[in-house]
Amino acid sequence: MSSELDDEVKTDILKKLADLSEGVDIVWDRVVYNDEEPPYINIYGWIVGSKPRDFVLCRFDSFSTSFVTSSVKYSKTFARNWGIPSALHRDCILFKDFFGTLINNNGFKTVEKE
Repeated sequence: MSSELDDEVKTDILKKLADLSEGVDIVWDRVVYNDEEPPYINIYGWIVGSKPRDFVLCRFDSFSTSFVTSSVKYSKTFARNWGIPSALHRDCILFKDFFGTLINNNGFKTVEKE
């Protein structure tokens, strides 16, 4: 990736985003473009209708394309849409479930399950 992305590269990225979001309503929101070595692009989107509000983050760099999502509901769909083998898939879990009682005395605010 160079400091200025040409339309062909941008079109390829948009196709990959369309593939990822097939069957899921996503509002794409933000882009972070780093043109320093190693260059990368992070693209953030919100999954419509999810509660609590779930996100998806897609990362494009010279070596790979990857995603992270807070959505348990759509995580496997995204992996399948990008051809990621199910053996490599990992579900996202709630912050408070991961850290448990360790966060109680440290003042962290957490999302409540709905």
